[in-house]
Amino acid sequence: MKLQVADPKDSTAVTVLASFSFVLLLVLVLATPFMDMSGALSPGQKVFRIYVYGVVGLLQAALIVARGWERSLRAFRTPMLPLLLWCALSLAWTQHVELTGKRLILLSLVYLGIFSGVCDLGTRRSSKILRIAVVGALILNFAVVLWAPALGTQMFEGQSLWRGFMAHKNIAGVLCAVTIILFAFDSRKVPAVGRYAVILGALIFFFQAWSKTAWLALPTALAAGGAILLFSKRYLPPSGPSSRSQVMGTRIVYGLLLLGLALLTVQRDFFLSLTNNTMALTGRGAIWRPMIQFYLDHPLLGSGYGAYWDASANLLDPEAPGAGMWKNIDQGHNGYLDLLVQLGLPGLALALYAALVWPMAQIGSMIGRQPQRAALILALLVFFLLENFSESSLFADDALGNAFLLIALAQLHRYGLRYEQNGRTKTSGTKEGDEFQNLAEMRMGRQKRRQAAAESLSEES
Repeated sequence: MKLQVADPKDSTAVTVLASFSFVLLLVLVLATPFMDMSGALSPGQKVFRIYVYGVVGLLQAALIVARGWERSLRAFRTPMLPLLLWCALSLAWTQHVELTGKRLILLSLVYLGIFSGVCDLGTRRSSKILRIAVVGALILNFAVVLWAPALGTQMFEGQSLWRGFMAHKNIAGVLCAVTIILFAFDSRKVPAVGRYAVILGALIFFFQAWSKTAWLALPTALAAGGAILLFSKRYLPPSGPSSRSQVMGTRIVYGLLLLGLALLTVQRDFFLSLTNNTMALTGRGAIWRPMIQFYLDHPLLGSGYGAYWDASANLLDPEAPGAGMWKNIDQGHNGYLDLLVQLGLPGLALALYAALVWPMAQIGSMIGRQPQRAALILALLVFFLLENFSESSLFADDALGNAFLLIALAQLHRYGLRYEQNGRTKTSGTKEGDEFQNLAEMRMGRQKRRQAAAESLSEES
């Protein structure tokens, strides 16, 4: 197979465009909660967000031209594509085409921007940008709480909890938890003093926000990442192969989950009876009951991607206990149930494969080679898989949690590309074929070629 040699000028253009797009996208997803906050911005100011997303779309189009079709296909050919295709197909049966189309475009732009940023810039550079972004957001959160407490705090059950500019304490909790994970794993190049200071600051804000879901999910995520480091040191060789038992176990769990859900779909009355107590889990039962009823009426297709909450009115039974506190709700507070009602059982199956089965197989081959990075990615995945049991961010357009989840998946995909390329390099006996190498590597290659050309000219003269 003939390998494509990356042109230095094209690589520089790709790096610049991808950097700009990635930074813009991070700013957008971090600022979205503030823009959606009631009364924070005028409708005219909120339109500015749409224009910035348009810029991201133009940058991605330019990147396809600069990168080339073949490299672009490799960067975006992931298990996310079948899910995106199913979301696009839901335009055929949704009753709210505009809503589904808008959500689909947002999800696609976030997917393209994140995978482009990680694959084109490399994991180290994109991680550095990400860490700078979350630290900046954490500092801004502290500033808003201290200097604009009316905006930076919210009352919940008689307590004044911190939210900063994140619109809600639970979103602020997600940001703090992700910050802790990012500086706990694969951050050896960050000075120890700075690393511990960031973790301490995130813990302080995390405690003041008191997001119960995040507090439950974070220890498990950190334990999962720590287990990766422990096993990699004690039991795995430096370049150990993928654990077949781990991959097989993940697939078995995946199959059992789908089988159990199919059985619940058949046993309608039993499925609904699980939400008889509408006050369970701080009243979430009042939300889940009508959602389950809708799914049972539309088990295969759902409402269409993004078309359930935004297009529905009076979804909750006004007589149900606890329904009043959710009257303005715009999510199901369960990412899996939200996808189930929007995309049906096939859509949820595709989402679980992309977020659970495929990542576990990749991590299995990554542990022995890059244990720190494997620990970071697994911790992020575990956190968001648990967090989505009571919050909704799983593949939810430009939600903050979804962006972080996609970053973890993109880092796995980047690792797969490099590992595949290294195998081709060994086979071909050349190092010229790495289509996604960093700009620093390209500069070294240019310097060597210039030196060789200069030596050749001196010999001729």
